[in-house]
Amino acid sequence: MSRPRLVTTVVIGAVILSEWALPAHAAVRCHERVGTIIGTAGNDILRGTRRADVIIARGGDDTIRGFAGKDRICAGRGSDVIRGGGARDRITGFTGYDKAYGAHGNDLLAGGQGYYIDRLFGGDGDDQMADSGSSYDILHGGNGDDLLNAGAGKSDNLFGGSGNDTLRGGPGYSDHLSGGAGSDTLRGGGGYADWLEPGPGIDFLHGGPRRDAAVYINADGPVAVSLQAGTATGWGTDSLTGLEDIYGSRFSDTLKGDAGPNFIADGEGSSGADTILGLDGGDVIFGGAGNDALDGGLGNDSLDGYLGDDSLDGGPGNDILDGGEGTDACINGESNQACE
Repeated sequence: MSRPRLVTTVVIGAVILSEWALPAHAAVRCHERVGTIIGTAGNDILRGTRRADVIIARGGDDTIRGFAGKDRICAGRGSDVIRGGGARDRITGFTGYDKAYGAHGNDLLAGGQGYYIDRLFGGDGDDQMADSGSSYDILHGGNGDDLLNAGAGKSDNLFGGSGNDTLRGGPGYSDHLSGGAGSDTLRGGGGYADWLEPGPGIDFLHGGPRRDAAVYINADGPVAVSLQAGTATGWGTDSLTGLEDIYGSRFSDTLKGDAGPNFIADGEGSSGADTILGLDGGDVIFGGAGNDALDGGLGNDSLDGYLGDDSLDGGPGNDILDGGEGTDACINGESNQACE
């Protein structure tokens, strides 16, 4: 009785280079399926068929392309470029600097292992994407209503795209979640200092168990953000829960903290005249280049006017006030610097 044999096709350029057989005991698997198209140790071009292919790269820097079927594609040890086909594909990176692109289907994409930076692009369809490694991965949802999950590694960057997306931070350090257009849900993870950046739609921002920030540095106009009320307007209409910090826009914002210790900063390069209120707690507040009004409220606060002619009010408590450059007015400060 003859043993079953697995036939694979390796394609280099537009030419079929070889067809070769592996004994059944040497079968290579991808997502628990035996491979139907398997690469070599070199730099291969692997192309799918109209069927549901199981494509497996090995060594080398490979280019992999699915086709019409519901493909399962696993990258190899090199830096691979993977493109899905027209159906619901499942794509996973391995080690190396991989790039994976979904297509028109509702695809599943996962980054690889190790400290290599992967880039995942969902494309059209309602895609699910995740970082599986321990490095700085970049995930782009694209069109459709996508689900993006950061990993356990270092700072991941998640970009939702044009649909109604859900972005989740991971247990790693300081993930950046950017919703984009649509009505998005952004959730901070277990790591420290996640940035939750909504887009112009109706978005929902939920902080994680550690310090997370509502970020409006790319807003196209002034914003009004209140952690106390749990609302933000001006760059869409947002609902905020479980957040500690705020980064404003480059325009004239109204930013308000809550009863806890908050870090509140004007947007980078801002020349607007901002009003920033710390409320209770020991707050750290930074103004921008405009003529800002900073009020620490209760608690032991630190206020820095930076540039412009600013007004700084420490409020009750032992406060540190630094007017910065310009003609600044400081009151209720335990320690005043650059105040005139």
